[in-house]
Amino acid sequence: MIGNKIILYIGLVIGILTYLFWEYLKNAGFSIFYIGNALFIFSLALYIFLKDRKSFIAYVILGLSVNNLLDEIWFNPIKFNWSEGFVGVSIILLALFKNYKNGRKNK
Repeated sequence: MIGNKIILYIGLVIGILTYLFWEYLKNAGFSIFYIGNALFIFSLALYIFLKDRKSFIAYVILGLSVNNLLDEIWFNPIKFNWSEGFVGVSIILLALFKNYKNGRKNK
């Protein structure tokens, strides 16, 4: 439980620093402002997922936040690339597999 709160506090610090210095960070060469936003969203989604690992919604939110973070770091966040399609298909397939596996246990 303490590890989960550390993730939340780190995300909070990243979010506060990103928005306190947004004017300086948005003009950086590689737009670290948007990477800071993506890290903040990812840390919140990771905290939610770690609190309830069996939640389908938390899983989808974590997958989408990972896509957002990867998109801001390595891919072009302005264009719809293959990374969005790949993440969308993988989230759907893993969610169906997880739902099938969980549904099979209950019967």
